[in-house]
Amino acid sequence: MEVAEATADSHIGVAADNFGPLRALGIRIAIDDFGTALLSPARLKQLKVNYIKIDRSFVHGFGNRDFDEAIVQAIVDQLTTRGLQATAEDVETPQRPGSLTRIGCDDYTPNSASKSRRTNHFDMQNYTVVSGALIQGGGNGAGRPNRKP
Repeated sequence: MEVAEATADSHIGVAADNFGPLRALGIRIAIDDFGTALLSPARLKQLKVNYIKIDRSFVHGFGNRDFDEAIVQAIVDQLTTRGLQATAEDVETPQRPGSLTRIGCDDYTPNSASKSRRTNHFDMQNYTVVSGALIQGGGNGAGRPNRKP
């Protein structure tokens, strides 16, 4: 499950409360578009995520623009220190994966795959995890979860 950094940051309490139980169910959690919002290291520490997807704006400039490589390196170093995996988003050249691997990036998404993955979206503010079930709006009052189509 991927959650945009801006969404996780603006709903930090909901994210922190729900990511741990979702991971316990075997769901891998990723923060997407990392570097585009203001998710501080302290707030990132609150979230129980598996990996971080470094925003493509840094990856596209990697090796070409001032500071992009240094920014990606700093992000990867921070994530590695915390035991998180780093994934570079939207890699477009065959040479870039080798450069990303050399600085410690664990994985990457190719340009075409990153566009096709954004098909399902839900507002996590309207959901909660109760006894291992993803509940919309706290349930229907009869002890059964509401299901959103």
